[in-house]
Amino acid sequence: MDSVIEKVKIDVSDITLSDIEDNKVGLADFKGKTVVMAGAKREGADEARRWGKELSKKCEPLQNVQYVRIAFVGKIPAFVPRKFIKGLLKGSGSTVPPLIAWDNDTAEKMGVYDSKSPYLFIIDPEGIMRLRFRGHYTEDDLSRILEHIPK
Repeated sequence: MDSVIEKVKIDVSDITLSDIEDNKVGLADFKGKTVVMAGAKREGADEARRWGKELSKKCEPLQNVQYVRIAFVGKIPAFVPRKFIKGLLKGSGSTVPPLIAWDNDTAEKMGVYDSKSPYLFIIDPEGIMRLRFRGHYTEDDLSRILEHIPK
């Protein structure tokens, strides 16, 4: 699969996610910072974690840049308890606990449609998504993404 990098302009400041403890976290809570976000639906989760490990290391020393991981869970069958899903996410070995999108609306608004691919997003300090990337991890693509993160 070829990687796809898109410059976009999508207001995502109204999106509210849940943390692993069910606290609500709005993307508006990050206003004033550039947010670098990695995430995926279930099939792309391993690759998203790989991206996350690299991006969190690169973002850590940068002022006003926040790395966030997102898990696009979507609608789950009623017989699958959320506690089970959260347990999987807690034990996933990620460096950063994920924020969880429990509905499909968030994925749709952010342009996440391929369940097998990881996605990366750069959201500006005003809550506007400026960049959307879909693709598996490569050093070249990491360099391309880093060019879009303000230092």
